[in-house]
Amino acid sequence: MKAAVAEVGDTFPEIQVEFKYDIPSFLQEYAYAFSLAGLERITGVNQKQLGHYISGFRKPSAKTVRKIESGIHAFSEQLSRVRFI
Repeated sequence: MKAAVAEVGDTFPEIQVEFKYDIPSFLQEYAYAFSLAGLERITGVNQKQLGHYISGFRKPSAKTVRKIESGIHAFSEQLSRVRFI
């Protein structure tokens, strides 16, 4: 975008992009990294229930969304503290 805007003699403002996922999209996007069994351990949400969310068969409640998000954040914080020798 910056290059395209510069071509017409204008400037493109600095912006920050924030990605927000719904539960099915997140689970599908990161299926290569997380098994349902692993996600169950991380989030405390049953594998079968997670599978229903991926397929769109069911929609998680707001409470379950927060539970999944909280579990993912806690796991990512644990990973960020890993140091190898």
